[in-house]
Amino acid sequence: MALSDEDFDALVNRAVDALKVKQAALARDHGLAVATAADYAPDAGRLVLADAAGRPLAETQVIEIGAYSARHGAWRWAWADPNLPPVARAKAEALKSLAQATGVETFADPRALRVADEAAAWRLVALAVNHLDALGAHRQAMPDGSQMAFFAIMSLRDARGAGGYGWTYKA
Repeated sequence: MALSDEDFDALVNRAVDALKVKQAALARDHGLAVATAADYAPDAGRLVLADAAGRPLAETQVIEIGAYSARHGAWRWAWADPNLPPVARAKAEALKSLAQATGVETFADPRALRVADEAAAWRLVALAVNHLDALGAHRQAMPDGSQMAFFAIMSLRDARGAGGYGWTYKA
């Protein structure tokens, strides 16, 4: 069912607002505001996030959402990225159903999409996080900022837990 432009805009705005709340909770509760990927196992969907000193903050289960290229002003869905392992692409296939849910075929188009800027990429990420009912998102940028990969955090084990014990949170 195709959403009207107004309904689609409202959906995007709600998703962006919800993602802001989720990201604030991840930062506050787990110190993930400035976390960077310390280890990514795409076949297992495991992403270890660390602080600036390389100390693990959290071990997460993720679904790769997609990648944004600032240099080319383009977005590619993870399920359509031939550079990702088949298992990672298969997990991201769930995002294709955004096309049916919204009536916007762009969500099922394997070609790279033109996007205005990183803010536009974050709107796509917000829709994906909302659709997957994820805990939040992680952005991993190349050192020069030219390309960014985005992940939906599906579950999290805090690696900073007292006495070596972490807590598991599941979406």
